[in-house]
Amino acid sequence: MSENQALESNEQENPEKFVAYIRSNARGVIDGSVPTVAAQEACVERHVEATGGSLLVSYFDTEIILATGRPGLESALEACREHDATLLIPAARDVTAADDPDFRALADGDIVYRFLDRR
Repeated sequence: MSENQALESNEQENPEKFVAYIRSNARGVIDGSVPTVAAQEACVERHVEATGGSLLVSYFDTEIILATGRPGLESALEACREHDATLLIPAARDVTAADDPDFRALADGDIVYRFLDRR
């Protein structure tokens, strides 16, 4: 087996692992735009398929829950640590970690994360 074949085999046997974090408000409107939870899930699915990765689990928070914390985000972070997975966050193009204190903490943490353009 050539080195290239060995690398391809390893990629197929060990796909990148992902955990998704999806949030919405009670009406399904997020950050002033209109993507639904289904649209965010589709965005995650497209990314996972494009990378040949594996989606382990998705966690959700709603606007009502956000007022008292983000249990979905906390669970997603725990799953990322447990499985050495990358956190996928469907977000508008202009959303960055600097826009949200919960995500800002990720920048200095031990979690690899990607904001996905959900448009």
